[in-house]
Amino acid sequence: MKKNSTKHGFKLAEDNRIKQDLLNYEEEIDNSIVGSFGVPITESVAKKMIQNYWDDLEEGKDNEKEVAFTFGRKALLSILSQSECEGIRFYYAKKKSDDYIPPYDIGNIDNGISLVAIGVNKKFDIATTEKEYIVKPLRPKKPIVFTSERESETGQIYEMVPPIKLGFFLNRDKVRISEYYEELAQIIQEFFNKKK
Repeated sequence: MKKNSTKHGFKLAEDNRIKQDLLNYEEEIDNSIVGSFGVPITESVAKKMIQNYWDDLEEGKDNEKEVAFTFGRKALLSILSQSECEGIRFYYAKKKSDDYIPPYDIGNIDNGISLVAIGVNKKFDIATTEKEYIVKPLRPKKPIVFTSERESETGQIYEMVPPIKLGFFLNRDKVRISEYYEELAQIIQEFFNKKK
């Protein structure tokens, strides 16, 4: 059942600057269960923020910069459905193909930046055995210690689909792009053609 609600968030003002205001929603979600992570924004604010980022990118120089990540519904709902979960934290991560033992048939094992998604509450990352931030035991250049062959996980943690980089879209003639991304690739290409 849909209900009308208002949330404090950000929208675009007449002078093209972003201002805090009440945002009206017609939604099917119970706001009482949503934690205080994140700030609602309007579509126009989202567009402005994306454009601010794209305006700073230079074709050729920034082809390896990330322009988008895609998150699957199943992964996000698996994380959010955990007891005590109030939100999702995304840690920037780096994949190194040398870290993987073949054979593998799931995911993308290309080198590069990725995101690790983990459920959080106001105190810690909830899918950790010690109920702490998952990054707490990390030390520079110190290897992560394998604990056991049958290590059971305490919660849902996902590595998200690797980011889509600017060069992927700008090299459409050299890279095979699926139908899923074709329109987005065209939009990005047109944006950067107008910057020239």
